[in-house]
Amino acid sequence: MLTVNEFDPYAQTQYQYFQREVGLLKKVSHPNIIHILDSGISDEAYPYLITDYIDGQSLKSIMKTQTLSLEKIDYILQEIAKALQAIHQQKIIHRDFKPQNILISQKQQPEIVKLVDFGIAKMLHGSEGESYLHTITSKGIITGTLQYMSPEHCQGNPLDERTDIYSMGITLYEMVSGHLPFDKASSLGIILMHVEASVPKLENIPKPIESVILRALEKLPENRFSSAIEFSQAFSDAVKEVKKIGTVVILGNGASADEETKDYLSDFTEAPTEEHKNPQKPFLETIKEKLKF
Repeated sequence: MLTVNEFDPYAQTQYQYFQREVGLLKKVSHPNIIHILDSGISDEAYPYLITDYIDGQSLKSIMKTQTLSLEKIDYILQEIAKALQAIHQQKIIHRDFKPQNILISQKQQPEIVKLVDFGIAKMLHGSEGESYLHTITSKGIITGTLQYMSPEHCQGNPLDERTDIYSMGITLYEMVSGHLPFDKASSLGIILMHVEASVPKLENIPKPIESVILRALEKLPENRFSSAIEFSQAFSDAVKEVKKIGTVVILGNGASADEETKDYLSDFTEAPTEEHKNPQKPFLETIKEKLKF
């Protein structure tokens, strides 16, 4: 349980995350973002946060029990893109975009889609309100969820809005295929796959849709979509194109990427790119050193 305790370093760090989430959420008001009603510290020294109530489930939970239609995927992507666009316009990056942080209420029509959990969100350097920028994690420690992290995030490089675009691409890949592109490996293996590996082919997915997803998952940020809205619009256009030509789409039944990824570490005993072509220092050693494993 979160407490205010000046003698407990862990509690102090968690309280800093709490303060940052409150501070950043107060900067953004949007229908697709969780809204703060009140916050403070109780008489018992417990920080509290009161938000609007969403009677629903996370997108991750929904995907475990349902195969989403193309129309449903398109709707969710359009709604969540609006949320990302809103925070990016405020020079905020989420840094932990994933299905677990997307809440959906299926009891209303149209369904309510909300982006939540801004605990590790960050304001870009030089933004107004930069006091929220204070570094919480120690040098060499990366925060986030590995399966959804961009290559630049995995490497501890500077981030901008396009890191969220990549995470959005991973989420869309999962919605369409029913599985993650990079999973079932060690933490280091997943990092290496984000940085170097080709995205596993999407089985039974039409080329227009696959092309949109692959662009969002480009290794270099400059090769991705420039905004969440551009990404969601491209996907919507691809869906319309597929429906127009009458292509049959089988969602959620693609072959698992497990076999392609579980032994990925064994493929990288030497540097696969120019940046790491140093015969005296294998790629694994280089990346471990950079990430301080």
